[in-house]
Amino acid sequence: MEIYQFVKYNTGVLPEYSSGFQNNNITICYDLEDSIQDILEPQNTPGLKKYYRSLLETIIYRNYGRLKNTSIGLRLNPVDTNELLLDIETISKISTKIKIKSLLLPKTEVADDLVELSGLLYASKIMYREIIPIIETKKGMENLPSIIDFPAGTLKKIAFGHCDFNLDNDHFPFYHQDSDKYWSWIEQIMSAIKTRGLLFLNSPYQKLNDDK
Repeated sequence: MEIYQFVKYNTGVLPEYSSGFQNNNITICYDLEDSIQDILEPQNTPGLKKYYRSLLETIIYRNYGRLKNTSIGLRLNPVDTNELLLDIETISKISTKIKIKSLLLPKTEVADDLVELSGLLYASKIMYREIIPIIETKKGMENLPSIIDFPAGTLKKIAFGHCDFNLDNDHFPFYHQDSDKYWSWIEQIMSAIKTRGLLFLNSPYQKLNDDK
């Protein structure tokens, strides 16, 4: 089992627990995408993302000694957005201090999305271990066979984002992990990747306080 633990970083201070996961099976992740947005006032979102990128840089610069043996992951903004280009600028800076393990690409819909991201990273001379496409749309699910085929042999993992997938399919209320519908989606993904030896990253479970 591999764990991708997303941490809050809204204070610019490294959470004490996040530097203790010096374990190859645990990746500490910072989100630059969905968790940073103003839903009511969307015009404020670019400013929020700029602020959080600055916080991330501050955390890395102040704590790179503590993080040097920690697996770091980043959830980026989707391709064809200016926000992704700004993400790349930030990653280019922090990658001089720490080793980046995982780059998660939300709303991956076609193999060319991976090509574009790979090209941007190459142009910026950014070193990383893996790109993980996140399937979150109808189009992404339909194109999953071609996504896992390219680039040939380089993909190791596929992730699923069920909230955005629900939205894209006009499902409300959402189907979560306690529904048969959710697991039918998982079966669809698993049937596509099982012969490729890919690791499947399940969508975040949102009801951790619901013991029943």
